[in-house]
Amino acid sequence: MKIAINILKGIAVTTLALAATSCLEETFPTNEVTADQLGSDIPGLANGITAYMTSYTSISNNGTYADIGMAQNLIWHNTMTGDIPPTDVGYDYFSWYAEQNYLGDWTQQTVFWRRNYYLIQKTNAVLGSANLAYDSEDARYVGNALCYRAMTYIEQAAQYEYFRTGTDLDAKADELGIWGITVPIVTEKTTEDEARNNPRAPFYEMYRFINNDLLEAEKYLARITSTASIDNSTLGTAYGLHARLWLTMATRFRLAPDDFTLQMNYEREESDYAPLGVSTVKECYQKAQEYARKAQSMSYQPLTMAQWFDPKTGFNSPNQSWMLAIVITTDNGLADRDWQSFVSYTCPEATWGVANMSGDYKAARMIDARLWETIKAGDWRRYTWVDPADVASREAYNTKYADKTNLTFADWSNWTALVGCKFHPAGGDINTSKNGNAISIPLMRVEEMAFIEMEATLFADGFGAGKQVLETWMTNYRMEPGTTYRSQMTDEDELLDEIIDMKRVELWLEGTSYFDFRRLRKAVIKAYPGTNHPKVYQYNSLPNAVAPWSTYFIPVSECNLNTACKRNPDPSGVIPQGQTY
Repeated sequence: MKIAINILKGIAVTTLALAATSCLEETFPTNEVTADQLGSDIPGLANGITAYMTSYTSISNNGTYADIGMAQNLIWHNTMTGDIPPTDVGYDYFSWYAEQNYLGDWTQQTVFWRRNYYLIQKTNAVLGSANLAYDSEDARYVGNALCYRAMTYIEQAAQYEYFRTGTDLDAKADELGIWGITVPIVTEKTTEDEARNNPRAPFYEMYRFINNDLLEAEKYLARITSTASIDNSTLGTAYGLHARLWLTMATRFRLAPDDFTLQMNYEREESDYAPLGVSTVKECYQKAQEYARKAQSMSYQPLTMAQWFDPKTGFNSPNQSWMLAIVITTDNGLADRDWQSFVSYTCPEATWGVANMSGDYKAARMIDARLWETIKAGDWRRYTWVDPADVASREAYNTKYADKTNLTFADWSNWTALVGCKFHPAGGDINTSKNGNAISIPLMRVEEMAFIEMEATLFADGFGAGKQVLETWMTNYRMEPGTTYRSQMTDEDELLDEIIDMKRVELWLEGTSYFDFRRLRKAVIKAYPGTNHPKVYQYNSLPNAVAPWSTYFIPVSECNLNTACKRNPDPSGVIPQGQTY
């Protein structure tokens, strides 16, 4: 059976998918969806945004095995950074980026591109039809649409902009003339003719566009501090997205002062977008700090240890920590997908999943061994993964893990070192896929805001202040009673690495580390003594550069239809297997 599945996976990537869903076949990827096409029922159009987050396609409908809706991005992103090595490669349906295969004009890249732009089309349909008065009944829908559009463009700008890799791809980037450009901007006002000649926006325009959307979102959501469903945005969500944006800009401008000059030059140009209103890089960090604190000042609180490890509700149910999420209900098609589901790929407790370590597949997710070593004694998050010293130990199971899992010792004893059990099937139901698959998946938690504040404080207020914020937060929220978190770092670079490592541990399998690696130009290291990455995944990207495989490829079909859209070079196989630096 393993051979058959792998053959099917190989066949799947040999044919380009023309669309991710039948709806996508009806519209040009970066063309607008008008109110006339979709109607003017604003609540209905708004529901279309959140509903699209859980749309999916099967391999028989031009999809991929990995297509489980927008939640697939979380797994893809952590795959690219090497945070989640699998215990078995035969059932790793996210292997393409881990192996650097099929990263050019293949099915998955088409799925990424069209899914992103179709989500943007959903937001534009709301914005093109709603009453745009700040005090109108449509205000909450407008604010939510602006947040989803901003979130999508923040992610796309990071995914598609070409950054230096230190490889031969950089020369190709010179030839293609793609430095400093992100993706085409499509709004509710974009016409079809404009979409067919819509160049990728330079970063300095994109940043102002996103900032403008978020400033507007905050006005529309000024009185929306809670929603009936966690997949709708609140004022806190807008603050959180603004914190992400400002940290992205601050990092870029610190590492590339010439880019800050370009941004400041654009500040003086006339534009439909509000100016950023800063004049120094430090002010950008202060803005990130400000918005992270604003988000934390809302009604959110970090997860407790009991909530983190609850085998019934842990990382499958909204709580006071969550700021935005994907919601899958039992009547959603994703709940019926059995093995093609987020639970199947991430929950080793589920009996129907490929991650189950007691069944035939045994493709659970581990934490990277080097990252595991950064977790200090006394940090209770360590129990999320099986300590190598505890494998198959009944005593360890009874004293450390039994209350954190839905499994008996007999099943748990099959888990290998560093296997993670962070996400649980809904209600702890490990036997019924339709029930267990119906989970909520966090897209933003208040803990992320705390780590943004730490990093921003380091560069806005200095080493001592940044270190204090890290130590205080970790001691208060992540250390066992009677223990204190102490950083041993003595310089700025070391402390930044520590903050990022603790953030990777905190948000493991939630997809955020991908954006940190790219904005900080961090090397992805998978080949090292004691690595737990499968041999075919062992290679390292270059220091002080982005991993080449982490830059998304723009489908040729898009560039053919939108003649002004320049493509990225194909990063497949650029780093040789076993290569270390």
